[in-house]
Amino acid sequence: MEFIRELLISESMKDYNYETYHTTYSSAIQEALGVVRERGYEIDDDEVFRKIGSGPRKPQPGDTNSITLELSRDGRPVRKALHIQVYNRGNETDSPFELNMYIL
Repeated sequence: MEFIRELLISESMKDYNYETYHTTYSSAIQEALGVVRERGYEIDDDEVFRKIGSGPRKPQPGDTNSITLELSRDGRPVRKALHIQVYNRGNETDSPFELNMYIL
């Protein structure tokens, strides 16, 4: 069952054209939110503020922040959520933040 889930996630990621590496944590989050909005989903601004704006700090080198946001379309909730992971690869690279995202 886990293999099928991973296959579905990897297949669906081919449709998302997003930048993986970012110079700031904020640009990684904005990229994820922008991609979702381009695909026609809506995200509640209050939830974004609660879970991202006033949530955990940016990850320290070697750490990952994971965030899950509920999605809606045309003002109605859908049974899907945006899962965002931002990993801090450290300061030795030009783009230390790595974005991984999917809708499931």
